[in-house]
Amino acid sequence: MRVRGLRYLFLLLPLVSVTGCASLRTGRGFTGTDPEQIDPRVLRIERILEDASARLDENDPEGARILCDRALEKLLSLRGDISSAEYERLHTDAALIRVKASHERRSKYAAVESDLFPLIWNTRVEKWINHFTGRGRENFKAIMERSACYVAGIIETIDSKGMSRDLLAVPAIESGYNPFARSRVGAVGLWQFMEATGREMGLRIDDWVDERRDPCKSTVMALRMLNDLYTRFGSWELAFAAYNYGPTAVSRRIRRFETEDYWELFLPRETEEFVPKIMAAIFIIREPELFGFEPFFTRPRRWKEYTVEDAVDLRAAAEWAGVNVSRIQGLNPELTQMCTPPGERYSLRLPEENFQEFVNNFEAAEEKFLTRQEINRRVRRVVYHRVSSGDSLWSISRRYNVSINNLRRWNNLRSDTIYPRQRLKIYTHGS
Repeated sequence: MRVRGLRYLFLLLPLVSVTGCASLRTGRGFTGTDPEQIDPRVLRIERILEDASARLDENDPEGARILCDRALEKLLSLRGDISSAEYERLHTDAALIRVKASHERRSKYAAVESDLFPLIWNTRVEKWINHFTGRGRENFKAIMERSACYVAGIIETIDSKGMSRDLLAVPAIESGYNPFARSRVGAVGLWQFMEATGREMGLRIDDWVDERRDPCKSTVMALRMLNDLYTRFGSWELAFAAYNYGPTAVSRRIRRFETEDYWELFLPRETEEFVPKIMAAIFIIREPELFGFEPFFTRPRRWKEYTVEDAVDLRAAAEWAGVNVSRIQGLNPELTQMCTPPGERYSLRLPEENFQEFVNNFEAAEEKFLTRQEINRRVRRVVYHRVSSGDSLWSISRRYNVSINNLRRWNNLRSDTIYPRQRLKIYTHGS
């Protein structure tokens, strides 16, 4: 359900970029500024917003909403007459008060409703709304821009399962819509699967393909897992907590604290923040204009698939399609060796608008596939190094001709500290 009343005001307001923390900052007093030099019209808007915030404190959301709409009308009339910084500050404050007032259960004006659960506006959720619309605004904006590559396929999968599109917020929080994301504990992909979990769910993970990074197949598995967790716990809040922390661990916490209310459970900090982050993302994704963002998921990038018979180099595929190689990588993030798997048929995803160009050039090419020698150079082989006294990541990286960053990533190291007799996993390539 959308915000009622003066909804059109938000559509007319400019798309702002707030650099400070978006919070209810009215009444901060213009430190260091002579009040007589402040535009009296700005002061009037600030006073109205102060009154609106006070109405919220007095459990009068309807009065707060009316005052907030009055402030927005006056602010709209000042566009171009006051500084952009002042305009952005007042707009952000008004937007937060407006959606908070509309969301109060006592108000008949519902602001944002999720198909998953009642959205709760509390200090834990508000903290992340403030972050995503303030200091983290540019990062959140980048997350939504990256989602354009994958959102069409994810929405299609969600709809086919009869599930809520609000689940689009989960990969936004899990990976920032980056299929190449890897957590400090080794979780990979849009939905952040551990290797053991991925294999257990039937995802392919080998030298050539890691389907945890496949946007389509990983989404199918993630939705299946989330649906199973919801069936088990009867609550999406607890399902998300179990997705992040593990179902057995969440069950233990439920028994220990004798409550099935997510908000009452004592959980690790990362898990306690997980659901508030998702709720904050749903608030913003459902009402982007209200928070100064462009509408999300309105320009999805679509692809078509072409089946190749052997190993095709992604750089060559990019040239045949007339696009940057990063575009091909982004559409085929599951390919770990910059090529399709050798000796097998594989459906390569290509930008829809460049598909025919690729087909024409590929079919006309004399050398389409990698040679056996080129394939051998890409095969990763695992070796294990037993740390000896005097070893360092630098000396080990020189010995095996790999980077220190890769050594850390392969072994989930948080620092450069290693210990004698520690076993390190190292990937090397064939010759």
